Amino acid sequence: MEEEMIPRRTLLLVALVLAMGCSSSDGNTLPSQDVVADIAADLQFADAADVDVTEEEACRTLWKKTTFTSGASSHAALGKNDVLYVTGGHRVYAIAPTSGAEQWIWPDPSGTDEGYVELPEDTEQLYTPVIGAEGDILLGSQRNRLICLNKNGVGIFAVDTDGPVTGAPAILSNGNILVLSDNGQRMKVIDLGIQATGDTKNYVLWEFSGDNGTNDILPAQQPLVASLESGDEFFWVVAKGAVYRYRTDDGSLIGTTQLPEGQVATSNGILDETGAITVATGEGVANAYFMKHYLVTVDADGVLSADSPALIHEGPTKVVSLSGGRKETLLVGTNNSGFMLYSLKFGETLANFYQDSFQDVAPAVQGLDGLVYFSAFPHWIYVISEAGELVWFRKLEEPDDLIGANLAPSSPILRDDGVAIFHNGNFLHAVQCTEAGPAAVVWPRFGGNRKNTGNLADSEALKQE
Repeated sequence: MEEEMIPRRTLLLVALVLAMGCSSSDGNTLPSQDVVADIAADLQFADAADVDVTEEEACRTLWKKTTFTSGASSHAALGKNDVLYVTGGHRVYAIAPTSGAEQWIWPDPSGTDEGYVELPEDTEQLYTPVIGAEGDILLGSQRNRLICLNKNGVGIFAVDTDGPVTGAPAILSNGNILVLSDNGQRMKVIDLGIQATGDTKNYVLWEFSGDNGTNDILPAQQPLVASLESGDEFFWVVAKGAVYRYRTDDGSLIGTTQLPEGQVATSNGILDETGAITVATGEGVANAYFMKHYLVTVDADGVLSADSPALIHEGPTKVVSLSGGRKETLLVGTNNSGFMLYSLKFGETLANFYQDSFQDVAPAVQGLDGLVYFSAFPHWIYVISEAGELVWFRKLEEPDDLIGANLAPSSPILRDDGVAIFHNGNFLHAVQCTEAGPAAVVWPRFGGNRKNTGNLADSEALKQE
């Protein structure tokens, strides 16, 4: 581990304080889309239809909805009263929990929008929403900006981020907002001082820049905030060959921990209750894949754990997603080798689930009853048991537009009443497999909560203990 203060040019980070109404993929290549479509057709799954695994319905569909376009690979958020927030292309939707009806859309299709935010162009992609303390919605954009809407769908502010923001922003304990851009060229923190009039004076709290930026930051990731019982707070950023820790008060680099030699980070990171970060890595390049796959854990002091790296899979693939499950397990999604449930306690894979017709498993969620919910490309949604047995699935309709047909899937959301809501392509699908609860055990990719804050202090799993 290197603790010297290396240049901060490795990323662009914007931390924004909320005020005055705005709180805060063997050497084989993947089959072509035509081949994938042919596979789906051969299996004879009806698009967007209720096709059961067996004659007896294991899960039931409560409602389905189509958004404006297939949009981007963004993940849904759950707000107060179980209102669902999703993006579709250049629009943001607030969805009623029981019917799937629209409570509001931004921008308003009728053209009657009010607010202080320049409306997105039709080609602008919006990404994962985060719910602030006052119910405000914060999200990144392909057009190099962070957007804030209030809970009624009115634009409050938009801030230049110097690069596309395809991952979710994060929220600090003091209400500041962290935004990580994809280009990794600059870092700055701004106190916006938002006024009720929409006047956005920029007060720079700290800012660093460098001429020699790096492209090693993994794209579409969220900075992960470790808020510890001691009161200390810092955040993690994952690069291809290292993980970085930064102070939240001034953005200074605390330290850099290099990943094991020859290994490259391939997944999002997740946090545990101590503030340690775990990320999946690959070793032995085989075209777009790796031949060996590991879990690497770094503690809150930047020290590689004694159990790292832990070999979890051998074969040509890439681990693309991690999330947490019951009984000290990790839910592991891969690029072309399906889903795995890995035990941290025993250091072994407990279950595998694989189907020839799906790829790119998005971060899964698991209920207290053990059921695991996940999406896979192209437009599959699944429920399996923690023993890896198929419970229920659907093949959703293929979006008409080329971009939507090739987008990676999103994480589902699991409500307290046991309803799972899948957002895949431009389709929303609300499914119930249990009659009563429970909530997701953990959602570590977003700090363990359904508001997507990325902050360990907001972890629903820790609050249930």
